[in-house]
Amino acid sequence: MLLVSSLWGGARRRRRFFRRVLREFNRALLLIQDRPALEAAFSARVRELVPVRSLAFFHLRPESDHFRLGYTFGVEDVTLSTLSDLRIARRGRLARWLLVNEPHLFLPLAPEVLEHVEPEARELLERLGAQVCMPLMTPGKLNGIVLLALESTARLPGKEEREVLELLAQQGALGLENALLYEQQRGRLQRLHRAERLAAVGQLAAGAAHEIRNPLTAIRSTMQYLAENLPEDGQREMVDELLGEVDRINETVNHLLQLTREESFEPKALEPVRMVDQSVSLIEAQAERQEVAIRRQYGEQLPTIQGDSDQLRQLLLNLLLNALQAMPDGGELTLRIESLNGTHPGSAEWVQIVLADTGTGIPAEELEKIFDPFYTTKTEGTGLGLAISKRLVTLMGGTISVKSILGQGTTFRFTIQGRVPATEPRRRRPVRADGRRALVVDDNATNRRVLCSQLEKWGFEVRGTPGAAQALAVLDEQRSFDFAILDFHMPD
Repeated sequence: MLLVSSLWGGARRRRRFFRRVLREFNRALLLIQDRPALEAAFSARVRELVPVRSLAFFHLRPESDHFRLGYTFGVEDVTLSTLSDLRIARRGRLARWLLVNEPHLFLPLAPEVLEHVEPEARELLERLGAQVCMPLMTPGKLNGIVLLALESTARLPGKEEREVLELLAQQGALGLENALLYEQQRGRLQRLHRAERLAAVGQLAAGAAHEIRNPLTAIRSTMQYLAENLPEDGQREMVDELLGEVDRINETVNHLLQLTREESFEPKALEPVRMVDQSVSLIEAQAERQEVAIRRQYGEQLPTIQGDSDQLRQLLLNLLLNALQAMPDGGELTLRIESLNGTHPGSAEWVQIVLADTGTGIPAEELEKIFDPFYTTKTEGTGLGLAISKRLVTLMGGTISVKSILGQGTTFRFTIQGRVPATEPRRRRPVRADGRRALVVDDNATNRRVLCSQLEKWGFEVRGTPGAAQALAVLDEQRSFDFAILDFHMPD
């Protein structure tokens, strides 16, 4: 009788414990909207129920073809670059098995499943030492997968523990789906706010650009015009240096305008390895001075990519220089180029370029702001580099993302569409005046004078006016012109 009472008391205590775990997690679901916090709370409850050596939580975003690694426990010995590679294919055999069979998969009891899955999934399970796969499912949909490695002395969960784990997984699946929807909505709002900020920046840039470029154009045009009559001596060199400084100011204005300007994109077939190597060659000397080792991991049989060589080089240089600035005392920069082989939504083939450094890292609260214009954590710079980088990737039809762990490093990855044939270059036709007439309308007297002088050199008959009213008066004289050059912004 005493033995029966003791067993009955033990069973009652276990049931009270199980109810408490489920009740506490249910309470947490009412308070938590953030996905990482939800994953951490779920994992803590699992560890209360089962003696776990390590745990890996994979979640599926709506637009993704892979379950991505989120919260982890007990896998700190895996490096940042390795952790970022851990993923499970959405349409792979492991995910399909869990979707069809629904209950938890206990691998020691089902070795045939381990043989059935793809080599990549089998390698991942073995690397993590996974013994239990917990599917997080809502009706007809697999939202997440949790992999557990048990303590060496622990037995597999019994019938009661399995039932509680399944109830916990049902609660976790609903919470995860809500958290992912909240994350998606928050991303939309952030993009909307960023678009509004860019629109404000665009209005400011357009006005400032005119006020800055107008005198710059006058200065540059006049200096070029006067330089033609200067001897090849020190005076000509001084003029060339001044022209270089004018070009530098103009380039800064261009960067500002680049954030909001609608640009045409005429893609050409580029070799990704060649483009990356060319960009790396520009920073290798600086990397050697900083004692930064550069590791290359290029895939085989990579397709050509669709892009603009100048824009892609600028994008790569921005990211490479950021990586070097994050490693002032040395470190390692890993470059990877890989074909996504149709995994990118909406296209048959995409190429992904990854830059992973072992630098200082970026605080989590700043990650969401790093692509905003004028936001920078450096003492120098304008804060436009990453904003321009994001725009360039978007212009080429790709995506860019960043992951970082403070004190361990940062990984940028961006995608570009592949397998695009090269386009025929356009041939420029030489300027031939043949006595044609030109009308120049510009309120800036210096610009107008330089333009008229240059057109006259080419053999045009030129008439210049300072504004729209004078131009209309000239046209009222019934004088015809073959073409006109108009200043875009004028007082009238």
